[in-house]
Amino acid sequence: MSFKRLIAQLVADQEWDTAIKIASKHQETPDIVKTLSLVYRYKNYFDQEKNMLQNTMIKSPYIEERQNFFKRPIFDQLEARQKLCLPKDFSKVPLQSTLEQLCFVTAGGSDQPYFNLLWQLIESLKNTATYNKIPIMIFDCGLTDEDKDKLQKTFNPVTIVDPGWDVDANIQATRVTQDGLKGCTARPFMDKHFPGYRYYMWLDTDTWVQDERALDRIAKEAEENGIGVVQDHCFDTWINSYWGMNNLRKSIIPESFSQSLNDKKTATAGTFCIDRNSGFFLEWQKNFKTAIIECQFTWGCEEVTFIYTANKMIKSLNPLNRVHQFSGCSNGLPIIHNDSQLLYMPDTNQIIGIFHLIGFFALKIDPFIPVTLLPPDQFIPNQLLAKNKQIFEQWLANHQNHGNIQPLNVFPNTQIASFHFRTWPWKDKSEILQQLLQEAQEVLVSES
Repeated sequence: MSFKRLIAQLVADQEWDTAIKIASKHQETPDIVKTLSLVYRYKNYFDQEKNMLQNTMIKSPYIEERQNFFKRPIFDQLEARQKLCLPKDFSKVPLQSTLEQLCFVTAGGSDQPYFNLLWQLIESLKNTATYNKIPIMIFDCGLTDEDKDKLQKTFNPVTIVDPGWDVDANIQATRVTQDGLKGCTARPFMDKHFPGYRYYMWLDTDTWVQDERALDRIAKEAEENGIGVVQDHCFDTWINSYWGMNNLRKSIIPESFSQSLNDKKTATAGTFCIDRNSGFFLEWQKNFKTAIIECQFTWGCEEVTFIYTANKMIKSLNPLNRVHQFSGCSNGLPIIHNDSQLLYMPDTNQIIGIFHLIGFFALKIDPFIPVTLLPPDQFIPNQLLAKNKQIFEQWLANHQNHGNIQPLNVFPNTQIASFHFRTWPWKDKSEILQQLLQEAQEVLVSES
C-alpha cells in the first residue's frame, strides 16, 4: 500500500490521531500538508497546524491562505459562538415592562486586550434572543474616537459617556488619573450617568453571556426584590481575610463596615441588576463616599461597599447560584461534551450562564486553555473533583511562568479549548469533514 493510500484509508476510517502521527513524519507534498492541516482544523489542533505551516517550505494556494490566517491578530482568528436557544422557565423571565425599562452598563478602554473583551461581551449580548435590542451603556475609560465610532456603527444602539470622577475633588485619592479607575468610581452612580431607565444591569468588561437564562434570573430578582446578585466565586460568607489576602490590599472600607459584614453573604460585583426605585443606588453612593473619605480609595472600594449595601438593605440576602456566573475556574476546569463548545460547571454539569474571565484570563485573549472533555451527561466523579481543581492550579502556575504549554491530563480526554465568547472556528467543521472524506475516497478509487 502506498503512503498516500495509507493516509487516505486512515482518513476514511476517521483514525485521526494515527493519520496525524504518520503524516506529520512525511510532509513532503502539498497534498499531504493540506490533508494534515485539514485534520488539525477538524480536531481543533490549531497550535499544531500553526507550527507546521510556519516550518514548511512547501508552497500552494491553500498553504498560503492558511499561513495568512495565522498572521492575523488572535482575536480576528476566532469566531463568535453559535447562538444558544434553550427552553425557558417563564416564571423566571422578567416582565415585558421590565425589559422595556432595562439597560446594560459596562466600561471599556482602548488598551488591549480589554477592548476586545468589551467587543465580545457586546457580541454575546447581541447573540441572545431576548436581550439583543436592550440598550448598552458604556463608561468611556480611555476609548479612542476610532474605537467609539466602530462600536456605535457595529452595535447600534450603544451610548458612550465619559463619567469623569465621581469623588470629591478634595480627597487625595482623586489625584489618581488612570482611566480604568473611572469605571470603579462611576459604578455606584450609573443611574446618574445614564438616566431614564429603571433597571440597570452591570456586566464587567471581562464577562460574556453563554446562556441568557442567567440574565433572566438576575433581572427577575431585581424586578421582585430590588436587586439581583450572584454568589461570590470564592466565599459564601464574609471573612476578615477576604479583602486582605496576602496583605496585598490596603484597607478600603471603614472598620465598622467590615465588622458588620462578618458572617454575612458575599456576592459578586461582576454581574448584578438594580431597580432604581429600590433606593439601592442612593444607599450605595452614601456608603461609597463614606468609605473613600475614611479610607484611601483604591480598586475594589465600590465592590466592598456594594456587598455591604446589599446585606444592609436585604436582611436575608440570598444570591443566585454560581452557575449563573462562573468565575475564573476557582472550582476546577469547566467541562465540554464531545465536540460541543458549550462550557459546563465542573461539579454539577450545569450549563454556565455568564462566564467571568477574572484575573489571569482577563489579561489576554488566549484560546489555549484546558477543559475537561466528557461524554454527554457524564459528571466528573466526586473523588476527582479536587484533582480537577488541583490540575488547573498547576497548569495556571506553569502557564504564567513559562508561557503556553500543553495541559496535564486530568482525564484521558482533557483537551484545549477557548474560555472566551470568541472561539476557534466551528462553523466549517462539517465542510472540513466532507472535504477530507471526499478527497480520501478519490485517492482510494484512483489507487485501487
